[in-house]
Order: sequence, then C-alpha cells, then structure tokens
Amino acid sequence: SLRILVATEVAARGIDVNDIEAVFNYDVPQDSEYYVHRIGRTGRAGKSGKAFTFAYGRSVRRLRDIERYTRIKMKKIHVPSNEEINSRFQEKFLNNVREVLEKGNLEKYETLITKLMEEDYSPIKIASALLKITMNDHLVEENSEEIPSTGVMTKLFVNVGKKHSVRVGDLVGAVTGETGLPGKVLGDIKMLKKHSYIEVESNQVNSVLNALNNCNIKGNKIKAELSRAI
Repeated sequence: SLRILVATEVAARGIDVNDIEAVFNYDVPQDSEYYVHRIGRTGRAGKSGKAFTFAYGRSVRRLRDIERYTRIKMKKIHVPSNEEINSRFQEKFLNNVREVLEKGNLEKYETLITKLMEEDYSPIKIASALLKITMNDHLVEENSEEIPSTGVMTKLFVNVGKKHSVRVGDLVGAVTGETGLPGKVLGDIKMLKKHSYIEVESNQVNSVLNALNNCNIKGNKIKAELSRAI
C-alpha cells in the first residue's frame, strides 16, 4: 500500500512531512521558485528523493526556464499509454500465475474447478471468469476517447487577476470543471493585477469561452474573449 498526500501550492512552503520519497507535479508551476519549494518536500535532511513533473504543449517551455533557474538538467521520461500499462500488468500477472503453477499445492482449488466443470462450464470459460474477477480493477480503459491535439494555441483574455484573489488553479479548475476537458488543453497562464491571459488549444476555444462566460470565480462574474495582445 502507498500513502499519498494530495496538496495545493500551500503545502510547498512551511510544511515538513517526514520520509516523502517522491513529489509529483500535476502541472508545471508558473514560477520557478514555486517549483523549488514544491520539490523541496522530498530529499530532506540528507535523504534522497525524486521529483516528477507532468508537462504538455506550451508548458514544456516553462521547464526550460526552471532548468535555467535551478541549473539542473531534467530527464525526459515517456508517459506510457493505457495499452502499455495493461500489457505490463498482464505480463506481471502471468508470471505470478506461472510461479504458482510451478509450486503446486493447488488441490483444494482444483476441487472448486471440478465442481464448475460438472455444471458444464469449460475450463477456458472458468479461467476467463476468474481472470476477469481478479484483473478487472487493475486494467485501464484502452478505448477511452482521446481529445485530439492541434499543437496550436490561442490566447484568451479573462477579466480577473490577482487583485480579485483569483489564482492560476482557480482558472484551471473553472475550465476543466465546466467543460470536462483535461488540463492539458491549456498552455501558459499569465496572471496580472486586473486581468489574466490563458492559452488554449485552438480547437477547444469555443468550449472554453462558453464555459468561462457562464461561471463565477470567487464571486467574480467572468468575462472571457479572444485576446488582442500578441
């Protein structure tokens, strides 16, 4: 079993939890200093630790800024597809089955199989049913609909900024919560004093605009439109 702490940016400062082995950044911090504080939760007091950051599209550029700030070169790691995850789990599962078969001592289980076979179920059907019961919760959906990426971003103007007590996470949450789109459709988000700019995958602009223009964030009625700024 694993103990997992899910936290906002607040946990990046002033909170000391012992023996954190790894930090996972769900997104790339807007500020390089925030990144340092986030990953500083692991590898403390002379211990080792690892930090992983999920980056997509334009957010990859912010990683380059962080590398320059920290003077550390990050290692790019391939994120496995659902098919790859399932394949690895299945191979591990089959190896465990082979090991159990080689050790033997299965008589009490063979009695149950025999009972089912007497009810005219074939060994293949019985084995398939047992695999389904055992593996079903561990496999991920391979046919889930993927949102196509154009790689082209469009900048939007949003009428709230830092003075409205709105944070980057609030804007991301509003977009993903209202549209059901994943956070990866968003690129750079720049928070200014009175307004903000959000980069959005061009093929999702209409969905994001409709969602933002029909919601409130911390009591502020949101108005979003295509940005005139370059």
